[in-house]
Amino acid sequence: MSPVQDPVDHDDVPILIIGSGPCGLLLAFMLARLGVRSLIVERYPTRLDAPKAHALSPRSLELCRQFGLDVNKIRNIGAAREDAHWVNFVTSLSGKLVGRLPYERMDAEVLNDTPTMIHNIPQPEFEDLIARELPNHDLVEVRKNHSFVRLENWVATGQRVPLGGS
Repeated sequence: MSPVQDPVDHDDVPILIIGSGPCGLLLAFMLARLGVRSLIVERYPTRLDAPKAHALSPRSLELCRQFGLDVNKIRNIGAAREDAHWVNFVTSLSGKLVGRLPYERMDAEVLNDTPTMIHNIPQPEFEDLIARELPNHDLVEVRKNHSFVRLENWVATGQRVPLGGS
């Protein structure tokens, strides 16, 4: 019996992005605006509903604006400034309020130091906004329910060299 050869399946893409969270989606969007093709590999079949993050920094908002995402639309999706001024401690996502602390600098004086304020927006809503823009770019492919396992580099001898992944 002869040894079984691994099938040679490969895609040639200049940029492989692992994960379709806010960083992966925004990176793919920005690369597409620059004319660079990318492939996003996402392990989950659908977006997770619970937010892992909830704020966009002034620099993130500047990048969104520079690459053509509507910052006013982002601001309208997120929490109103008066509601986003606090970090609330609750017993569950819909539970009883236990306490609260002020959230970073949300006052108008912050505009003396930066062109825009931090903005409180749930991560899933920000991801959805970017994902809705991606179909307009044929330079981005998203493969859901896929995982990065390993990367192998073929050296001149024809040997495989594992480079990592899990």
